[in-house]
Amino acid sequence: MGPLLAVSALWWVPCFGATSNGCENCHQDPKYFVEDKKIFNYYRDWLHSPHKQADLICSDCHGGDPHVTEKSAAHQGVFNVTDPRSKVNFRNQLDTCGKCHEKESRQFKESHHYRRLQKGEAVAGVHIHAPVCSTCHLAMNRKPYYKSIVEHTCRICHYENNEDDLPMVARETDEILHRLNVSKGYLSWTQLYYNSKNWPGNSKEEVKHLRSQYQTIVCDLHSFNMRTTEHSSIELLANLKRIFAKVAAEEGASVWDEEEPVDASPANGQGER
Repeated sequence: MGPLLAVSALWWVPCFGATSNGCENCHQDPKYFVEDKKIFNYYRDWLHSPHKQADLICSDCHGGDPHVTEKSAAHQGVFNVTDPRSKVNFRNQLDTCGKCHEKESRQFKESHHYRRLQKGEAVAGVHIHAPVCSTCHLAMNRKPYYKSIVEHTCRICHYENNEDDLPMVARETDEILHRLNVSKGYLSWTQLYYNSKNWPGNSKEEVKHLRSQYQTIVCDLHSFNMRTTEHSSIELLANLKRIFAKVAAEEGASVWDEEEPVDASPANGQGER
């Protein structure tokens, strides 16, 4: 066998690996970049996702058997997202995601979106009357603080001059998400600053309370009660700005070069906003 034939033969060797995660062992193969770039990118998204950090693997959400190497056996129980049997089909996502995200799942079940989801229908497996988890979070995105989320999801149904729409709902959502993004930037700055000062007074408890308040607002967002969330986010940001102004006054100079320290940490390789 010549060198090229040998290489070609190895290209199609079944996916074996030292770990029990056969999904990763196989789908990390660079050949998918050419043969199925969507699958390759999906693997790359997972590799840098909170799901990976939490030791969740493909089979936890998609089904299948990660302990075998033969393709058909490994994909037993894995269905296309448009198939009602799929664990990530729009009808099943809330149960699948809710196994870990219990609070968010409970909040969503209190929303008008959930009630519409129960009544709605699908076209080619895609729900057309209400959002589901992947509408905002895509596959691996836990931080949907993007203007594009509102532009490409909320405004599908909530567009301006829609007589049946809630007034300015898309704009209000965008403002809340931006406020939370800025709040997270202030939170990160506040924690770094107080840590550099060895946490004077009750600053550690104060920051812990503010982080808890932030997490509660993020969770409450899943009920889509924008009025309540709007007031809570305004209060949170005001409290954080007061801390920032107090520190700036005590230091006798600006402690930040920007007007607002926004959160710029990447989510799946993408910056926020």
